[in-house]
Amino acid sequence: MTSYKLIRVCKNDQNQLNHLKEQLDNIELSLNIVDLQHPLGKRINIVGGGGKTTLARALSDRYGYQNIELDALHFLPHWVERSAEDFQRQVDLSIKNAGDSWVIDGNYFEKLECLSSNIDMFIWIDLPWRVMFRRTFVRSLKRMIDRTKICGDNFESWSKFFSTDSLWWWYMSNYSDIANREEMLSRYIPRNVPVIRLSNTKELDLFYETWIKKVDAKKVSES
Repeated sequence: MTSYKLIRVCKNDQNQLNHLKEQLDNIELSLNIVDLQHPLGKRINIVGGGGKTTLARALSDRYGYQNIELDALHFLPHWVERSAEDFQRQVDLSIKNAGDSWVIDGNYFEKLECLSSNIDMFIWIDLPWRVMFRRTFVRSLKRMIDRTKICGDNFESWSKFFSTDSLWWWYMSNYSDIANREEMLSRYIPRNVPVIRLSNTKELDLFYETWIKKVDAKKVSES
């Protein structure tokens, strides 16, 4: 075999290997997306943006879940962040004290170890970027006016609102990461764990109608 043909064969083999690797990566990174009618789990993590905390509280009130708000555990007063070790300790303790049924809201995959292993369902609020940004911007303004406590014992302020620490600025500067969030979630969420993906406000409203507002909605204990 001539050197030219040998190089060509090797190149074709490498192309095939690269193609196979891409296919395997796609399999490994795929999420187990289920219909929103899928029975709810007992240990739920709500991720994404544009209504996590509100939905977590609604599920907690409707079904008696213990509500664990990660932002409230992560921030001390005056927006001081807990150390990674202290944050992990607080989350572990909250889960331990929550019993068998709880709902967590927050996107702290990179800061918390083995959180996904405790969860039997994810609810991903995957609204369009412009919707999440608008909701976040308006919500921050309302919180400043109403002096609403958030993230534990903290408050929105004009200085924070117009700084690079504001949440709306985070949405602006992380546009590409938000657009590729499925790939990131796929790296942390086990393939066997069901994920309810709510991709627009219509689906989010339908989830509320199905699981929160309906008097005859299935109770988790019957799922």
